[in-house]
Amino acid sequence: MNKTIKKDLPISFAINKQFETTDTRFLSVTIDVLHTGQNFNGSVFSKEVVDSCIESIYNTPILGYIKFKNGELDDFVGHEYKIVKKDDQYVWVYSGNAYGVIPESCNPRWITKVSSDGISRDYLQVDALLWTKLEDAYDLFMRDGIKNQSMEITDCEGNEDENGIFVFSSFKFDGCCLLSTTDAKIQPAMI
Repeated sequence: MNKTIKKDLPISFAINKQFETTDTRFLSVTIDVLHTGQNFNGSVFSKEVVDSCIESIYNTPILGYIKFKNGELDDFVGHEYKIVKKDDQYVWVYSGNAYGVIPESCNPRWITKVSSDGISRDYLQVDALLWTKLEDAYDLFMRDGIKNQSMEITDCEGNEDENGIFVFSSFKFDGCCLLSTTDAKIQPAMI
């Protein structure tokens, strides 16, 4: 059974402190995009499938939707859409904004690290640029130092295995969405 679906699969962004630059237009960040093996969304990515789709991450946006509480900057929320009427039909429209880019020079690589559950996993990691001109997003990063992340993918294909787990066979990256790190209700789907 092949499916074309859009899935949201989070992990994290972190400020990259490995090098400094005098160019203040950007904040260099590192994104843990996904890990191999089963995730909380009930799906699986293999290294081979991710590697075959990796070029689709080049030049995709860093996305987000910022929530304000009592008129004050609060945090990123997630994948926010609104319903609008267009040509006598109601359609979903993305409400977030672009806050940066994952450039072609993103240096996609696999790293192995111990996850919060104590298990060692392989993570796809990339470098990206957050635009400092959009001060609210920049201020949230500087306040917290790390943000959860939810990748956006499209053109997905795969099959359900005998345990009901969706195993991806192909997909395209469509962006990485900034998520809250201060709201316990907004949890990443990756471990």
